[in-house]
Amino acid sequence: KSDQRTRIEPLTTGDVEALRDPRIAPSVGQVGAEYNVMGFASANGEHMRTTVHGVTPNMRDILNWDVSCGSFITDDQVRRQAQAAVLGTGVIEELFGAVEAQPGQCDPYPIGELVRINERIFTVTGVMESRSLNALGTELDQNSVIFVPISTAQTHLAEARTRGGYEITLMYVQATSEETANSASDEIDRYLYDKHDIDSEDEKDYSVTNAAA
Repeated sequence: KSDQRTRIEPLTTGDVEALRDPRIAPSVGQVGAEYNVMGFASANGEHMRTTVHGVTPNMRDILNWDVSCGSFITDDQVRRQAQAAVLGTGVIEELFGAVEAQPGQCDPYPIGELVRINERIFTVTGVMESRSLNALGTELDQNSVIFVPISTAQTHLAEARTRGGYEITLMYVQATSEETANSASDEIDRYLYDKHDIDSEDEKDYSVTNAAA
């Protein structure tokens, strides 16, 4: 790390908007964002600690992970900073007990029930499909996940305002096609290199991972 480099610039919602601009990153298709906070969730007399993922609505498509009941985070919920939560089946089991709905039915999933997350009251609006693989194909149980609107995580569960918008933890980017994946990585790297005023490779305060690699 350079002696002159004293500040690590966070990724921001401004970066997400910039990379959605085809003039800046023509090989980039969708850009999703995530802001993570550690959460203490409780309901029904039970409690657990897990990571709460504040996400943009398109993360369902980017992660190729659908809900089995209810709905995923919506644009309207993000605009309103709604206190809505979509739970993984592991969270359901921890807080509400082992339940299993029939295909196409929501009962007995706790849609409409209340969950307290870091002393804030959230309404359960969806349940994710049970899943044992993460987006990169590594064996990992992701069912103990809580999704909330990214704006809610950034304002109600943390104070994430920063220069350039709100801080984010991760960006997930889909290239326009399989053939443009490497070009998309290069465009993202070039944008962040310039935006973060990087002078040399060892000053980078970010990393770009290409799933295709």
